[in-house]
Amino acid sequence: MNDQNNLFLLKREFFRLVDEFEQCQIHTIKYEIKKDILLLQEALDRYAIYDEKTGET
Repeated sequence: MNDQNNLFLLKREFFRLVDEFEQCQIHTIKYEIKKDILLLQEALDRYAIYDEKTGET
């Protein structure tokens, strides 16, 4: 897979988790989903920094 595909998959999973988080009613599960969202957000931020340094989008 290339970087664009990886970024697309990360973004898709991020938004899926955000939707799941908003619909979840169980606090403990919601907490676990939020941890996953934060990890994915960190990965997406790293991709953005990588793109700025390499000039890729």
